[in-house]
Amino acid sequence: QLQQQNEELLRKLSHTTNKLEMMETDFESSRHYLEAELSHAREEMDKLKDKFRRLQNSYTASQRANQELEDKLQALVSYRV
Repeated sequence: QLQQQNEELLRKLSHTTNKLEMMETDFESSRHYLEAELSHAREEMDKLKDKFRRLQNSYTASQRANQELEDKLQALVSYRV
């Protein structure tokens, strides 16, 4: 009877070991996928940050140009009045 119990325990241990190995493989696969997704998301975020900086710089330059034009127009109006 002890022999049977040992065999049953060994069978269960083998089954559990196989399940754990499959879970480990799944985990590693998921981890690699998530790392790739995270890397992609970081790249996209960097691109968006760069685009935002460029837009912000363009906006600032446009604001400066508009202010200069307003000043010139105001000077022109004041000169003619």
